[in-house]
Amino acid sequence: MTGSPTSVSPGLAPTALTWGYPHVEVFALTKNTTSSVYRKFRNINATSEYDFMPQGRDMVVVGGHVDTKVAPSISLIGYIYTDATSGTQNATQIQIYDKDIQSGHYKFHDHVQVWTPWGGTSKDKLFNPDIWEGLPTDTYLSAPTAVQYEKTQDMIKVFYIGHDSTGSTVHYLRYTSTSNWAGPFRIYGPDLHEWAPAVIAWAGNDSRLDVFAVSRVNNHLVHTFKEADADQWTEYEDLKGFVTVPPTVVSRQPGRLDVFVRGGDARLWHLSFGDGKWSNWQCISGKTRIQGQPHAISTGPGSIDVFAWGEARGESLYKTYDAVTQKWSPDGNGFTTLIPGGLIGPPKSMVYGNDVEVFAYNIHNQIMWQTIGPDKKAKGDAKAWADVPYNVA
Repeated sequence: MTGSPTSVSPGLAPTALTWGYPHVEVFALTKNTTSSVYRKFRNINATSEYDFMPQGRDMVVVGGHVDTKVAPSISLIGYIYTDATSGTQNATQIQIYDKDIQSGHYKFHDHVQVWTPWGGTSKDKLFNPDIWEGLPTDTYLSAPTAVQYEKTQDMIKVFYIGHDSTGSTVHYLRYTSTSNWAGPFRIYGPDLHEWAPAVIAWAGNDSRLDVFAVSRVNNHLVHTFKEADADQWTEYEDLKGFVTVPPTVVSRQPGRLDVFVRGGDARLWHLSFGDGKWSNWQCISGKTRIQGQPHAISTGPGSIDVFAWGEARGESLYKTYDAVTQKWSPDGNGFTTLIPGGLIGPPKSMVYGNDVEVFAYNIHNQIMWQTIGPDKKAKGDAKAWADVPYNVA
């Protein structure tokens, strides 16, 4: 895998989360500098699959006055908290990077959809989306990445690229319900591209965390990890390759990792870890060129679903891995085309019961939504589901 040192934008993409059926939340980013984060959701007590708020194809603003032009991404995490009055409840937190002042912000809402900070005065009691809480003071250089723990874990960790005396390195923050935010903590190592690191907790808890980033010197993928009983992170290992966008990592079971990147040849490349060792890099896209950051999820220990944004026509591309047969489908190279073109950002997905839901922006500033069933086939064509205010192009 070789290429020139020129990188490409990871691309603008919607982000989705579920607490379990029928709840789903979809967040959209725009490139304007005011009212930049929008949401559409279906609550946990919805009585119909069409019972979204707001109704129709509208979205509602939940965060504004944040410059996301350089790092067009939010980090989204669902977790469970204990309320003295209501008991155990669900919550959703978003974190975002503000390039304008190189800082990080966050806000969250509880099980009744009340956001903190609310921002209203005692006189008007209206929600002010422009008000955010500040993450601990640091020099933030990338979009954040929140570790996806099991929702019952009383822990949130947010990773990002920060600045220190050795250059750009991985920093992270820790949050618990009893201690609030702590950090920043630093993982010292090579000078890194200012791209959001990929982080995975392969057991769903803090027993082991793996972090992947991209060296600024040679565009190699680098990796470090920390186990719960270790005092420090391991020294970075150089996994080679030539990476041109932020990496994506998925773990289908403890002890196994699968990393996906766009290479210098604009192809989709895959690297896996199992039985204590790394595989060789493998191109899994044939002659098909992709743009932006690929996305991957696992619905269980036997499969991986990978999505990419085609370079030729802005397609939504899809392929799956079967751990039993140890084969990709479509077999060998290439993809299944879900949307034949017209996307302006890479597709993103989430596991939703037995299905996989896929979201992407099209050229008309709409969010496209498509469902992949347990048989790994699309349940009908993608539909324009929501209109995003302002431009996403």
